[in-house]
Amino acid sequence: MNILYISHYSSLEGGSNLSLLYLMEEMKKRGANVYLLVPYRDKSFLLPFRMKGIKVILYKYKWWMKEKRNVKLSKYFTTFFVNYITAYRVAKRIEKFNIDIIHTNSSVSYIGGLISKFTGIPHVWHIREFGKEDHNLDFLYGKKYAMKFMDKYSSRIIAISNAIYEKYKDYFGDKLTVVYNGISKNYINKKREGAEKDKISLLMASSIMPGKGQLDAVMAVNHLANSGYGNLHLYIAGPIKNKEYYDEIEKVINENGLHQNIDFVGYQDDLKALRQITDIELVCSKSEAFGRVTVEAMLSENPVIGSDSGGTKELIINGYNGLLYKNTDYLDLAEKIKYFIDNKEKIIVMGKNAYDYALNNFTAERNAEELYSIYCKLLSEKKVMQ
Repeated sequence: MNILYISHYSSLEGGSNLSLLYLMEEMKKRGANVYLLVPYRDKSFLLPFRMKGIKVILYKYKWWMKEKRNVKLSKYFTTFFVNYITAYRVAKRIEKFNIDIIHTNSSVSYIGGLISKFTGIPHVWHIREFGKEDHNLDFLYGKKYAMKFMDKYSSRIIAISNAIYEKYKDYFGDKLTVVYNGISKNYINKKREGAEKDKISLLMASSIMPGKGQLDAVMAVNHLANSGYGNLHLYIAGPIKNKEYYDEIEKVINENGLHQNIDFVGYQDDLKALRQITDIELVCSKSEAFGRVTVEAMLSENPVIGSDSGGTKELIINGYNGLLYKNTDYLDLAEKIKYFIDNKEKIIVMGKNAYDYALNNFTAERNAEELYSIYCKLLSEKKVMQ
């Protein structure tokens, strides 16, 4: 089986391309030949893929989802022409690879649909984001056109959570199916046994932007500190994606003297060491499509306190592997943190439950097996139609 995967950006910072990397690794284990199409930008991104024997193809193409307030009229035309020309060139180039399946890794890019249009190769389209709700993105040519295009030029559409499925089920019918993301077992990071600590450590790992809710976490820590629960420390790990939002958080920290309780540690390639000293992880996203960081936390035996929204509420079984709090309600978040401070034994119990739950439900192997089955079914259907 020869598979062409299509990435929408050239960076490994985000969870979607990490999921793609592990998926391609698993497909290679199953005997597939995998190729990767990426936008022509930062070539340093290619090294992890090429080291794993993945053939990388570089072309220029553009997203069809944007923050519309920033879009000039010329963008509508350049996006169309650049993508159309690139799709035609890629279609001609991949003829020699005998591609069986095209798999687009995100709904923000439609180049895979165009390539499928030119080649007739079955196309699997992954929806890994809400769009408007989580990244403030709209379809450049309107949602109605986008839904018709996706339906016409895809053979299967993959939603990474039931929350995503519910948003799109009326547009795609039986083509749409849920396959949860898979996390590599490299993230297994079982806790070392140690003495009970007086101070509780919290970790929030995500890009710093309004949709991720870091301000809610800071406000919760401030409320607890003012209520006599100053024995906690919050680490915020992740790149600054919205400087204005970061400045707002810094202002709250400065005005309330929280520097002893909160540290920004920036983007981390590997969070294992930090997770070893973490007791609880926070996921405060307002609309998380899946929650890769939630599963990574669980594989480190850390219970998660998460917002009761999006895909997060599908991953956390309240009171078993973590706790859910009311979305955007920092006082409720503070109460959930306080529960763990007052019941430290629950941190260990729920942490171990979280580890078992993640290992049984969200591995890269399981994700790949489900997708491989979909590929095989598509190829069988194609053979019958020929």
